[in-house]
Formats: sequence, C-alpha cells, structure tokens
Amino acid sequence: MDGSAFDRLVRHVGGESSRRGLLRSAFVATVAGLGVASVLILDDAAAKSCKAKCENKPNRHKRAQCKKKCNQNNERCFSENKPCTSDGQCCDKAHLVCDVPFGAGNSDKKCCRGQGATCSTSPEGPHCCTGEAGIREFDCVSGVCQQCLGAACPP
Repeated sequence: MDGSAFDRLVRHVGGESSRRGLLRSAFVATVAGLGVASVLILDDAAAKSCKAKCENKPNRHKRAQCKKKCNQNNERCFSENKPCTSDGQCCDKAHLVCDVPFGAGNSDKKCCRGQGATCSTSPEGPHCCTGEAGIREFDCVSGVCQQCLGAACPP
C-alpha cells in the first residue's frame, strides 16, 4: 500500500464519529486482515517442498516412491501418460519428457519415456516417446531410450 492510500485510510477511519461507523471500519479491517492471512498461508503451503511432504510417508519404500515424483524445483511432477505442456512438469528422475508417446496422435502431448529411460521393443512395451512429427524422437536401444538425431533412428 502506498503512502497516500494509507493516509486516506487513516483519515477515513479517524473521521468516523459514530459507533456504527467505527464498528463497520473495524469489521472491514478484520476481513481485509483475514484475506491477507489466507494468502500468506497458501504461499507457505506452496513453498513447502515436495520432498518434505514425502517424509511423512509411513515406510522407506513409500518415501522413495514419493520422492521420485518431485522435480528439480521440489514441486510435484507428473507421472507417465499424464497430459503436460513442458518437460519441467514431468518427473525427470524417471527420465520422462513432455512429448508424443508411442501410439498417440501428434497433438497428444503426455509425459513419456525420454533419454535414459528403460524401455522394451516388445509390443507390450514400455515404449519410448515417438516425438511430435519426428522433431524429437527416441528409440529403444539395449533396453534404454536413446534420442535419434536426424537420420540416426533405425527404421
């Protein structure tokens, strides 16, 4: 709040001479204070790291699984086959990227297996991302997704 707005507020509150006016001003100030407090509480909740939330899991295995769903910014990340708009939303610890998964249409971007992810060439999968119109394509080489560079992808 700038100085002039604060001065106007003080004059307004100070200018109220009736009890009803003072009560109204106190009520407005209380409501405004609660609004600010709720925003601050939401900021604190958002600032709590993903890894810190995982520490509340009952056993070591569940804690480890939970931490895999935290990205580099300590925010919750998306698991495989979840719709996305950028790589940062996908779990990088699982080597997931935001691109077109195997068997999907060109506009169906989801978190899928990228460089370094485990994969299989069997029909059941798991498969690597095929990429959007071949822009960024991954191929399964010896059980690991490798990015194809230009004509380097096998047919």
